[in-house]
Amino acid sequence: MWELQTPSTWRYSFRRFFGTILSSKALACVRLPLRRTISLQQYIPGRPGNRAVICWRGKVLAGISVEALEVQSENGPASVVRLIDHSEMAMIAERMVKRLNLSGFVGFDFVLDSSNQAWIIEMNPRVTPICHFSLADGTNLAGSLYMQLTGLRSPSSLAPINCGLIVLFPNEIVRSPFSEHLQFCQHDVPWNEPEVVRIVLDEALRTGILKRVRRFLGRYFPPIMSALISVGLADPCRDN
Repeated sequence: MWELQTPSTWRYSFRRFFGTILSSKALACVRLPLRRTISLQQYIPGRPGNRAVICWRGKVLAGISVEALEVQSENGPASVVRLIDHSEMAMIAERMVKRLNLSGFVGFDFVLDSSNQAWIIEMNPRVTPICHFSLADGTNLAGSLYMQLTGLRSPSSLAPINCGLIVLFPNEIVRSPFSEHLQFCQHDVPWNEPEVVRIVLDEALRTGILKRVRRFLGRYFPPIMSALISVGLADPCRDN
């Protein structure tokens, strides 16, 4: 518990070291308050879901809801999503936006349980990976913001998404380069920006190689991996 409460800006080895010291009963009388607090949430088994909205002064202008079919890693970002119409997710997002008087792009993370009930996990006041979608039914978050600000319809040239399953770039390629979803689902790749595609793929390849090296060392050479962690050259939470 004390290790988790140490500031996140400290390197992992220092967090572990000071956490061990501060948890000592002998130092109970001289413990100093730390900056970090810990939140505990009930675990809800189910499927990850997300509701992305664009809002203006407490009112939702447009929103998109998805559930994750594949994730890049355990508890990691989604790599394949399905468009869904979930009234509970939409209602929760509208109430939060109104209560906090929000403006801008906001993402709400949910877990959908076995009865399809939505449990809200957190809110991210930023652009999320599905905010740029332009759907066949006319839903376009950026376009809705443009209309709110100018009173004009957005001159978007994006091809609308007209299918339920969408592969997120480059997450699914990183997760499984030979995934069948890459062949049969709509792949959200900005082909009109080839330089962006090249840079993203190069970075994904580099990151993927480093992750595989860490996993290999952790599985077959745990003493070496432990030594790297102890000196701060590797983070055991990095893959998540």
